[in-house]
Amino acid sequence: MSTAELSAPQAPTEAHAPERQVPAAAAVEERAAVEPAERIVLGQVEFASRVGDQVLLVGWHGEESDLGAPERAARAGRLDARSLSIPHTRPVSLPSGRVGTGTGFLAVVTTAWPASPVVIRLGRVSLLVTPEQLGNVLVDVRALAWEGLGGIDVERRKRAAAFLAGAVTCAPDAPFRRQLSQDLHAVHETLREALPSVQIAADQPRGLFVDQLYSLDDSAFYVRGWVRDTEAELTSLVVVSPEGATSDVLPGLARYPRPDVDAFYADDGAVPTAERTGFLATFVLPAPSRLGVGWKLELRNAAGDAVEAPAPPVLSDPLAARTAVLSDLAYDLAPDAPFLAAHAEPALSRLVAHRTGPEEVTAVHTYGTPVTAPEVTVLVPLYKRLDFLEHQLAAFVSDPAMRAVDLVYVLDSPELSQLAVQQAEGLSRMYAVPFRLVLLRRNLGFADANNVGARFARGRLLLLLNSDVLPDRPGWLATLVEAHDRLPDVGAVGAKLLYEDDSLQHAGMYFDRPEGSALWTNGHYFKGLHRSFPPACVERSVPAVTGACLMLATDLWNESGGLCGGFVQGDYEDSDLCLRLLQRGLRNWYVPAAELYHLEGQSYPDELRRAVGRYNTWLQTHLWDAQVHTAMREHGAAPEL
Repeated sequence: MSTAELSAPQAPTEAHAPERQVPAAAAVEERAAVEPAERIVLGQVEFASRVGDQVLLVGWHGEESDLGAPERAARAGRLDARSLSIPHTRPVSLPSGRVGTGTGFLAVVTTAWPASPVVIRLGRVSLLVTPEQLGNVLVDVRALAWEGLGGIDVERRKRAAAFLAGAVTCAPDAPFRRQLSQDLHAVHETLREALPSVQIAADQPRGLFVDQLYSLDDSAFYVRGWVRDTEAELTSLVVVSPEGATSDVLPGLARYPRPDVDAFYADDGAVPTAERTGFLATFVLPAPSRLGVGWKLELRNAAGDAVEAPAPPVLSDPLAARTAVLSDLAYDLAPDAPFLAAHAEPALSRLVAHRTGPEEVTAVHTYGTPVTAPEVTVLVPLYKRLDFLEHQLAAFVSDPAMRAVDLVYVLDSPELSQLAVQQAEGLSRMYAVPFRLVLLRRNLGFADANNVGARFARGRLLLLLNSDVLPDRPGWLATLVEAHDRLPDVGAVGAKLLYEDDSLQHAGMYFDRPEGSALWTNGHYFKGLHRSFPPACVERSVPAVTGACLMLATDLWNESGGLCGGFVQGDYEDSDLCLRLLQRGLRNWYVPAAELYHLEGQSYPDELRRAVGRYNTWLQTHLWDAQVHTAMREHGAAPEL
């Protein structure tokens, strides 16, 4: 039988995606006197609107201070506001009775609706406002945009729209956030100056089309499409979110051939262009967007021409986005490729960023009686192939040492949770090997599944073990423990791994640059030779060992930050970890006396592994080129057999 638990030892996690700075709600502070530096001015709030827990204000303030304002302000509360100055061109009546020019403002206040007079800080000045004033000018957000801002010129309307998109959407996440985005979309549509719609025709010099737009998170997106202009050089290609946030993707835009587009224009005798018409880009908006429809791209050229094109609905499927980015690697594979550095890496890093908070674990089931003080935690991610669970338990049952370890399985296929629990119940009764089964809320991938599972580790040593690795005979784990505790400057320790025909799959790892390539790939010493090949039977330090069977101290794992989530789908995370250990002055060791069989990559299709490998090879080189050079100098060149 099993027992379920939801708690685990909490280890610090490293945030791999940059945090969005969210301003705290402005607090109302009662003060006995006005600071000498504060400048209180009179003015007028002409329109006010509530958007979620925000208050939007549009109005003006004068350039003269009112002699009575400081006394009244001393008894009022204080509110901070994000504000934008919008100078008016129309005359306003100043308190002195003269007619002057006021300074218009657009302010965003994050607060409860005030019930008493308040002083709202607008940059260097402060405006005294009463609840009655606000109540008398309260309108909906569309009316505020049209009546309060619609009359200003185009450039100031653009500034106002950008200000609202950036200021209002920086509010903390809350249930109203989608409504907030919808309101901002309405404001933006009111304020924006629509450009002519692009016409896709063979006799038109300009063309712009968006094939797909993928969401990476609330602020980052990946776009595919094509663009051409045979009359003038492009000066900007701006993506506009429904809320009004913008990003010019033209600088650094990745371009690639689109024969289909070129054929469309060539067939009708259009002037050919030497420019590669396809484009790909990862971009980050200055403010998050939560709406899937209403996106646009705006094209401008050096001749002053401008058109816009709609974008299709945003695709929010992370797996589809990852597949799209990986498939686009075929367009640019050079080691210094701008697409890889500027677009693929930022996109994939966000898609595979660590998501290892406690909320990712839905349940932990314990089978059998846990060991009181285990020396080793054996950590095994399970992905799709639940039959591997039985294969391993059937092999472990004949090894007495496996009854004394802390054995943890992490199910990285949440859709199989119910079936996995059912099978684990029966296998526990059959084999009587104690283990725990960690159920995840979603698929996290190889790195994060291990990172989550490691939080539950209770042993002083941690062994990462693939689910398709099976021991040749009992005693392998004790051999690894003995070697770990004996070897000098130990970082990671790896075993000899074999194919089913007794040929070598792993006898330590090295780094190699194939002829004609600038990228470092991972190689396995003596791969394919017989397990008894003499050099493969020598214990030695190596540049890296495979994560299929890798032991290190649990404290060292925690200090090193676990496996890096920047790599995709279990290809190079192990060598990245080993390189970090080398950087700390430690050594990685190959221990041939511990022998296991490795089925290698049975959970992933070959075509996906090839695409993933292309990206991970580039990323490893991008991150570790100098360190790999050093490691290979110290360990010698790859063997020539």
